[in-house]
Amino acid sequence: MSTLRSYFRGILTVGALALAGTSMMACVEDKADELPKGAVDESSPPGAPTDLLDGKADGGTQFPVSIESAHPYTNNLTKTYTLALATVVPSCTQQVRLHFAALRTEANYDYVNLLNPEGVAVQELTGNHDGLWSDWIPVGSPKQVKIQLESDYSVTGYGFRVDAVDTLSGLRCPAPPTIMCDGVEFDVTQPTGTCACAGPRQCVDQPDVVIEHTIGGGFTGQVTGHRLVGRDGNNVKYLPGQPDEVITTGRVDVVAAQAVISEIINSGMLGRADVALTSNWNETFSITVQGVAHTFTRPQGSFSAADAALIARFEELFTCEGSGAPLTCYEGYACQADACVAEEICMCPAHYDPVCGENGTTYSNGCAAGCANAPVAHDGECGIAGDACGTLRGLECKDGFKCRFAASTYEYPFPDAGGSCVAGTYCDAVADCAALPHIAVPGTWACETNACAWKTGPAWSAVSGSRFATAHPYANNLATWKAINLPAGTSKMRLVKTGTFELESGYDYLEVWAWRNAAWTRLKRYTGTTAPAISEEFAGQYFQLKLVTDSSVTKHGFDVSAQSAY
Repeated sequence: MSTLRSYFRGILTVGALALAGTSMMACVEDKADELPKGAVDESSPPGAPTDLLDGKADGGTQFPVSIESAHPYTNNLTKTYTLALATVVPSCTQQVRLHFAALRTEANYDYVNLLNPEGVAVQELTGNHDGLWSDWIPVGSPKQVKIQLESDYSVTGYGFRVDAVDTLSGLRCPAPPTIMCDGVEFDVTQPTGTCACAGPRQCVDQPDVVIEHTIGGGFTGQVTGHRLVGRDGNNVKYLPGQPDEVITTGRVDVVAAQAVISEIINSGMLGRADVALTSNWNETFSITVQGVAHTFTRPQGSFSAADAALIARFEELFTCEGSGAPLTCYEGYACQADACVAEEICMCPAHYDPVCGENGTTYSNGCAAGCANAPVAHDGECGIAGDACGTLRGLECKDGFKCRFAASTYEYPFPDAGGSCVAGTYCDAVADCAALPHIAVPGTWACETNACAWKTGPAWSAVSGSRFATAHPYANNLATWKAINLPAGTSKMRLVKTGTFELESGYDYLEVWAWRNAAWTRLKRYTGTTAPAISEEFAGQYFQLKLVTDSSVTKHGFDVSAQSAY
């Protein structure tokens, strides 16, 4: 189709030139565009930078790929690119669609054609289509898609770059029987493979699920940790030559326990071979379902990041302190420092040498804190930076400090809200500094590393529409862009965060890109709790912010916006 189009267009062009007695250059000048032969149309940035997923990637229907033309492509070109998919998409895939991170050709003269397995064009694209998902294209055997780029004799563009495919399978599954696990059972249904049909739900009695995490070894061989039997939370201690010590201290919330069990099952742990890598100091994580045990022993701290996150989620089940804590202590045990411990009676001398407990209570002396099983946070009364404030107990901060309930929130949002004491000059955003006194010199407030600072010199201005905020928590497998174009005349940008900044360290990122030298260039990546600093300035006018997340573990996320200056 496109070959015939080019052929007849060429005949008409040559015929017209012959009749008019004109040169080929005259034909170039007669085209709708005003660019000379050989020119490259770079009137604006060619879309966002590459949109491939970073970090770990598994599951889902969308998969990263990489295929692209030359940038720019050449004149008088007919070239076919083959995107091999056999090792990329599931075996049951029958159709795919392509994601063009960038697609830019001379409109109505140069074309990108998508071909089916028989070589017939199923979609024709021309002009600019950055961020476009193509129509669905059948894939044959072997699984592949062919992309054809055709250009005429003048004016070229960026070309194309494909960075992902979406898939449709021919799998047709009957609806599995509807079975709901009741309140005395756990759902241990295994995840269904991409090209397999789901079976019936698997429900087991709660005591038939046992999860244990222990750490120890060394000279004595003592090992300690936690064991969950159904919903009963236990402290365990093993010592060679001594009876096992298993103490049931509390009951775990069924919803919280089911959530952790589901995460373990969905991680694929139950389908792995057992691991027994030992050292002088070991860490063991085991899951037993209906008498079938799966045990993983490694030197402490050597579990993968994903497994370590699962273990941390399991340990959170043994937290009893605070609203919504999953563990409720049984009779004879009291919640101290987030753990259920046996209640004791003790007496202390009556002298006042105050200490602040980690629970936000001021005790008359260290002995009194010990009797309350309250670890001491610091000497002196509570109410300094880092101490608890608010709550139904009405905990107050000392002079020179204020109670922070949430990002930029220093007044009770509701009567029993709890917060933390911070310095009086603490800030989450520049607006938090407005009421503070400052020197009588022209300037503006800045919030640097959560501390108000008066900056003299030209003021920074907020960039309209620049806010880039995640959900809290954000989702997995994201690759989201936010374009920021600075106002005319301004030439530098900085990012201002509001509230908490938290990403999965080393896997999820906030990236800053700038349009420089006719290409997108990545300037900075932020991960973990390392947020943009107010002192970081980025030169330029066109910017892109990118949030990219992997397939597991999500955190709070972030809320940032841009400011510009001359």
